Amino acid sequence: MAHVPVTKTIEDPRDKLLFDRDYFDSQATLKCPVCGDIYSHAVGVYTLIGGDESDGLLHGSYLVARQTPYRRDAIAVRFRGETCTHRWDVVFQQHKGNTFVRVDVLKDDTTAPGADV
Repeated sequence: MAHVPVTKTIEDPRDKLLFDRDYFDSQATLKCPVCGDIYSHAVGVYTLIGGDESDGLLHGSYLVARQTPYRRDAIAVRFRGETCTHRWDVVFQQHKGNTFVRVDVLKDDTTAPGADV
Protein backbone atom coordinates (compact mmCIF):
# COMPACT_ATOMS: atom_id res chain seq x y z
CA MET A 1 0.00 0.00 0.00
CA ALA A 2 1.38 3.37 -1.01
CA HIS A 3 2.03 6.02 1.63
CA VAL A 4 -0.62 8.76 1.64
CA PRO A 5 0.62 12.05 3.18
CA VAL A 6 -1.33 13.77 5.95
CA THR A 7 -2.26 17.31 4.90
CA LYS A 8 -3.99 18.41 8.11
CA THR A 9 -4.39 17.04 11.63
CA ILE A 10 -7.47 17.92 13.67
CA GLU A 11 -6.40 17.23 17.27
CA ASP A 12 -9.74 18.09 18.88
CA PRO A 13 -12.52 17.11 16.45
CA ARG A 14 -15.84 18.50 17.60
CA ASP A 15 -19.03 16.48 17.35
CA LYS A 16 -20.48 18.89 14.79
CA LEU A 17 -17.45 18.42 12.51
CA LEU A 18 -17.68 14.62 12.46
CA PHE A 19 -21.34 13.74 12.83
CA ASP A 20 -24.66 14.55 11.21
CA ARG A 21 -27.39 13.74 13.73
CA ASP A 22 -30.29 14.90 11.54
CA TYR A 23 -30.09 12.49 8.57
CA PHE A 24 -31.27 9.42 10.52
CA ASP A 25 -33.46 9.63 13.61
CA SER A 26 -31.64 7.01 15.67
CA GLN A 27 -28.02 7.08 14.46
CA ALA A 28 -25.26 9.58 13.87
CA THR A 29 -23.84 9.69 10.35
CA LEU A 30 -20.09 10.20 9.93
CA LYS A 31 -19.29 13.35 7.93
CA CYS A 32 -16.29 14.16 5.78
CA PRO A 33 -14.15 16.57 7.85
CA VAL A 34 -13.18 18.45 4.68
CA CYS A 35 -16.53 19.17 3.02
CA GLY A 36 -19.20 17.77 5.37
CA ASP A 37 -20.56 15.19 2.91
CA ILE A 38 -22.32 12.31 4.69
CA TYR A 39 -21.58 9.49 2.24
CA SER A 40 -18.39 7.59 3.06
CA HIS A 41 -16.92 4.12 3.33
CA ALA A 42 -14.43 2.60 5.76
CA VAL A 43 -11.62 1.20 3.62
CA GLY A 44 -9.00 -0.05 6.07
CA VAL A 45 -7.67 -0.29 9.61
CA TYR A 46 -4.04 0.59 10.25
CA THR A 47 -1.44 0.67 13.02
CA LEU A 48 0.55 3.88 13.44
CA ILE A 49 3.83 3.02 15.16
CA GLY A 50 4.65 4.84 18.40
CA GLY A 51 7.94 6.55 19.12
CA ASP A 52 9.36 4.35 21.88
CA GLU A 53 6.66 2.10 23.35
CA SER A 54 5.57 0.27 20.22
CA ASP A 55 4.07 -3.18 20.55
CA GLY A 56 4.21 -3.56 16.76
CA LEU A 57 1.31 -4.28 14.50
CA LEU A 58 -2.06 -4.24 16.29
CA HIS A 59 -4.10 -7.40 15.72
CA GLY A 60 -6.34 -7.20 12.66
CA SER A 61 -4.71 -4.11 11.18
CA TYR A 62 -2.19 -3.24 8.49
CA LEU A 63 0.97 -1.26 9.01
CA VAL A 64 0.76 2.23 7.54
CA ALA A 65 3.89 3.98 6.32
CA ARG A 66 3.98 6.69 8.98
CA GLN A 67 4.55 7.05 12.68
CA THR A 68 2.40 8.67 15.31
CA PRO A 69 4.03 11.66 17.05
CA TYR A 70 3.25 10.04 20.42
CA ARG A 71 5.11 7.36 22.38
CA ARG A 72 2.42 4.68 22.06
CA ASP A 73 0.96 3.04 18.98
CA ALA A 74 -2.33 4.25 17.52
CA ILE A 75 -5.07 2.62 15.49
CA ALA A 76 -6.40 4.45 12.45
CA VAL A 77 -9.63 3.73 10.61
CA ARG A 78 -9.40 5.07 7.06
CA PHE A 79 -12.45 6.51 5.30
CA ARG A 80 -13.06 7.66 1.76
CA GLY A 81 -15.91 9.90 0.71
CA GLU A 82 -18.29 8.24 -1.72
CA THR A 83 -19.13 11.38 -3.68
CA CYS A 84 -16.41 13.81 -2.60
CA THR A 85 -13.49 11.28 -2.70
CA HIS A 86 -11.73 12.98 0.24
CA ARG A 87 -9.76 10.59 2.45
CA TRP A 88 -9.23 10.77 6.19
CA ASP A 89 -8.21 8.64 9.15
CA VAL A 90 -10.03 8.64 12.47
CA VAL A 91 -7.13 7.92 14.85
CA PHE A 92 -7.44 6.41 18.32
CA GLN A 93 -4.27 7.32 20.21
CA GLN A 94 -3.30 5.86 23.60
CA HIS A 95 -1.54 8.08 26.10
CA LYS A 96 -1.10 7.35 29.82
CA GLY A 97 -4.23 5.23 30.08
CA ASN A 98 -6.39 7.61 28.04
CA THR A 99 -7.53 7.15 24.47
CA PHE A 100 -7.64 10.35 22.44
CA VAL A 101 -9.41 10.77 19.10
CA ARG A 102 -8.06 12.89 16.28
CA VAL A 103 -8.61 13.17 12.54
CA ASP A 104 -5.82 13.07 9.99
CA VAL A 105 -6.96 14.48 6.65
CA LEU A 106 -5.06 12.80 3.84
CA LYS A 107 -3.86 14.13 0.50
CA ASP A 108 -6.68 14.32 -2.05
CA ASP A 109 -7.09 11.31 -4.27
CA THR A 110 -6.48 12.42 -7.85
CA THR A 111 -6.71 8.91 -9.29
CA ALA A 112 -9.71 7.42 -11.01
CA PRO A 113 -12.59 6.03 -8.90
CA GLY A 114 -11.89 2.55 -7.59
CA ALA A 115 -8.13 3.07 -7.44
CA ASP A 116 -6.02 2.28 -4.38
CA VAL A 117 -7.18 4.16 -1.29
